[in-house]
Formats: sequence, structure tokens, C-alpha cells
Amino acid sequence: MKNKILCLITVGFVFLAACSKKETVAYNPPAATLYGTWLVVNTPVSDSTHYYYVFPNDGSNYFYQLSEDKYGFREIIATGVFSATDKQVTLGAMGVLNYRSTNDSLILNVSPSSEVVALRVTNPAFTEKTFLHELPILKTGKAMPGLGNFDYGFGFNGDTMFFNYTIMGAIRGYKYDLDNDTILDFWALGANGSLHYNAGLIFHAYSINFRLAKKQDVHSASINYASANQLTDIRNLSMNTSSNFIFAYQFDKNMYTGVDGGTFTQFYDFTNYSADHVVYYNSDVYLLQRGNYLYKVKIAPAFHVLSSYKLPNAYTLNVMASNGSEVWVYAKNNSTSNYEFLKVSLP
Repeated sequence: MKNKILCLITVGFVFLAACSKKETVAYNPPAATLYGTWLVVNTPVSDSTHYYYVFPNDGSNYFYQLSEDKYGFREIIATGVFSATDKQVTLGAMGVLNYRSTNDSLILNVSPSSEVVALRVTNPAFTEKTFLHELPILKTGKAMPGLGNFDYGFGFNGDTMFFNYTIMGAIRGYKYDLDNDTILDFWALGANGSLHYNAGLIFHAYSINFRLAKKQDVHSASINYASANQLTDIRNLSMNTSSNFIFAYQFDKNMYTGVDGGTFTQFYDFTNYSADHVVYYNSDVYLLQRGNYLYKVKIAPAFHVLSSYKLPNAYTLNVMASNGSEVWVYAKNNSTSNYEFLKVSLP
């Protein structure tokens, strides 16, 4: 959906940059009608996603390409510095485009035979700053030394993190104190997978028969099972502490649910939503991660997005976790190239 219009635009940019001579024109200031919010209207009929161009008239000289699909997933496709005359606009690294604008319409020539047609959005319900909520960071903590890029879900108890990591072929669970940057404990695990902490119990995947396991004493040799049946490649674990239902989101994008010690059954298939990670949040609301974006979603009576979020630009999101009231994420700080645990709030 999004890729179709994006590919069309990108191909046009590359074609123009590589194959055509730039028109030499006398400089005139950009048309006043260029500024504002525009909705692309010549996308293919099969593409139900709404695409927007935003040119704020605030002196920032930034433009934004935004998208919202039929479920409500919002993303920033591109952003960057733009400059313009009355006939041409340069959209950052994407190149120089001829354009025409009136009070009501904007036409961008992306190649000699292709153009993007957009209509002005009068009194839009969003701005480029409110289209996505930026997640407020309440607390940061350094990742354990050596802990790099991992995307299995983790558990937490206050500022103590519980996670799975493989070092030199050894699969281990770790209990890590963020406040003091200290490994409090570690133990052997039978398989990679999500960990979850609740009321003194650590839930984790177990490899011998692919059942969900639990431990109170991490060094105990005995295995206590939390599921009566197999659950394979668990990416995220979460829990509704009011009903005591455990939710296990698997790599195949299916979520299973059951009570501690019971048989887990398929609960929901998230395949259509390109979900990397999903956890239960509260009040029949789930947190869904797609790439660098986090979403509050409901699945009943029909799937829809309630809110769309992103971290500040300095961070790249890896994975998130929730205990039903608090939310932590694991992310890379792009300024330092270090990984951090971040406690965030959801406006």
C-alpha cells in the first residue's frame, strides 16, 4: 500500500536526478499556495492508505510525508529540508521536482510522464507535530555491558530487568539492576524467548517440549510448567493480572492465551497488521510494535488503532514490555550507539 506510492515517487526522483538536465530559471520565491497540508488523491484504487504532504509555513524549511492506513496506523514516510522557487521544489535528498500549486491543488511532476496530485486539507485535524505522539521518557538505564541488539520481550520489577541473551553460545536469563548497572543474577535457559515477571515468578520459554515454564528460584533444577501444551518461539509474554490470563505472542504472529498451568489456545492472528511485537496492556487494549513505531490498538469488535507513538529521533526502538500499568522499551541511542532501557508514558 504505502510502498506503491512511495516507490512511484522514489522512481521519479531517481529518474529526474539521473536522466534529466535541471531547468535553469530565475529565482522567484516559492508560491504562497505551496504551504499547508495536502492529501494525495491519485493513488491506485486498491491502495486505501491516505498519504499526506505537509509544508509548514513556519520558517523551518522542513517538509513531511505522512501516511495513515485503513486501520489507523500512522507513519512518517520521509522528512527533511526543502527549498523552493515558484516553479521547482527540492525535497531534501529526494531531488528537484517541478510543481504547480493553487489554493486547492498541488501537482508534483515526479517524472516526465508521472505526477502526484494532491488536494489541500482545510483545517486539518493534525499537524506534523501531532500526527504521531512522541513518547515521553520518564527514566533511562544503561543496558548490561555486552548486551546489544535483541528483540525478545523482557520482564521488569521496578527498575530490575529480566531478559534472555545468548553470549558465546550460552543461552541465559539475566536479572539486571538498572540503578546500579549491576548483574544481580544469571542462570541457564533452555531456549531463546521472551521473559515476563509477575508476583515473584519469572515466566520463560523451555526448549525440551516447547512449553511455557516458570521459576521462582532461578537456580532450581526442577521445571514447573505454566502451559499444558506447546508454545514455540515466544516473542512476547504479558499478563492480564485482573483475570490472570497470560498472553504469548509468537514469531508466526499468532497470540495464544491461557491461565497458569492450563492449555493455551489461539487468541488472535495479527498477520494482517505486520506486527513485530504485541503485549496486553489494560482494559482490552494491546500494545503493538511495528518497526520504530508503537501503537495502542483494540481488536474488538473490529481491529483499529487508538493512538500512534514514536520515540524521540535520537532512538531506534527494538522491543517493548508492559506489566499492565507501566511500559518499558529497549532501544538504541543513535547518538552514542549504546542500547538503553527506557521507561515511557503513553499520552
